[in-house]
Amino acid sequence: MTPLPSGAIPADARGVQVTVINRFDAFFAGVFGFDPLEVRALAVALYRPSPACAHALFAENDLRAEFASLDVTGSVYARARLALQGSGTIDGVCEYGTKAEISSSVRCQGGRVQVPFQPLPALYAPSDFAPGGPLWSAYLGSRYCIRPQNPGQPILLDAHPAGAVAPVPNQCITAQRVRLQDGLYYLEGDARVARSQDMGLIKATVTLAATGSLLLDDPNNPYELDSALKNDPQRGAPLLVAGRAVTMTTVNPSGFAWTGLIYAAEGSVTLQAPQAESDPRAIYGKDLSLGGGTFRLVSAPTVCPAGVTRVELRR
Repeated sequence: MTPLPSGAIPADARGVQVTVINRFDAFFAGVFGFDPLEVRALAVALYRPSPACAHALFAENDLRAEFASLDVTGSVYARARLALQGSGTIDGVCEYGTKAEISSSVRCQGGRVQVPFQPLPALYAPSDFAPGGPLWSAYLGSRYCIRPQNPGQPILLDAHPAGAVAPVPNQCITAQRVRLQDGLYYLEGDARVARSQDMGLIKATVTLAATGSLLLDDPNNPYELDSALKNDPQRGAPLLVAGRAVTMTTVNPSGFAWTGLIYAAEGSVTLQAPQAESDPRAIYGKDLSLGGGTFRLVSAPTVCPAGVTRVELRR
């Protein structure tokens, strides 16, 4: 803390310190040379943004996870029913609203705590990623806007290297089958990420934002996705953002590997895979239904945009 000249706030200031001094005359003490006396009081307040993602897994309603091996670094929250089955460790607190159904082979190292209702944080809206939206404007890489030719069918983001329409950077196009390339995608309606031909890894550095649901349900191929928007303390690292639900299913032994936040604003997140791994990321939705063989997730508050600044009185 340093004294401030009038009207100046240093750019690196993170709080304020106030010292109040009250000097007064002492009647009796003055006889002994202690006049005047003074009383001092010191107060320190810091401000800092609160983490928008306080949990590794967050369900506004029910959260169900059943894995042969479960390894989550971070806390989990379910407003209603928290069901953790199989075996493994939650390296954090298991928070629930009405009921906790946790098998004896799943350890909550931070304990089980019944807590009041918390709404799903309003982290993102698909419109944030639309042309002219704040995240569209902030992203410096390739940005794509896709409208379906048939609104009743999902847009196919095709990981096969040929045969699909190439998206046009920084423009909106109307197409039903579009080549999956690195970059940010704003998708009107539902969208599906798959490989239309052959077998192989579905790999991309993308941020996908759909006004409807996102489907990553190629049954035979593994997925490896990295967030295109990352390392930004103000905006977080969104990977999959859906106005409704996010569904991720595959039977390929390699399953899913991803970095980035998965967020379903008005629907559920469903994950079913032999293996799922993410480090460091989080999953947020109205409901979470997760299951399969092995699941490993290391959370970090930085996957979400910065929270509301709060003032903390230190003394």
